[in-house]
Amino acid sequence: MSDNGVGDYFALDNIKIEPKATRGDANGDNNVDISDVTALIDYLLGGNGNINATGADSNKDGDVDISDVTALIDYLLAGTW
Repeated sequence: MSDNGVGDYFALDNIKIEPKATRGDANGDNNVDISDVTALIDYLLGGNGNINATGADSNKDGDVDISDVTALIDYLLAGTW
């Protein structure tokens, strides 16, 4: 540690900070809407690998699969998780 005149400080290198994902935001546009359902279905059918996997895990079970599509549609229809 070093003293910079104000107090002790330290530096960290090679730290990666991931932004917090919004539940259901599969396409990463910071909105949860029908376009997330489309992105998730495309991903599951092998057409598009560009999803926000953390946000796409709509049912929070740790996997991205068809049950997330169902959970996301349920959310869009009900307005609540």
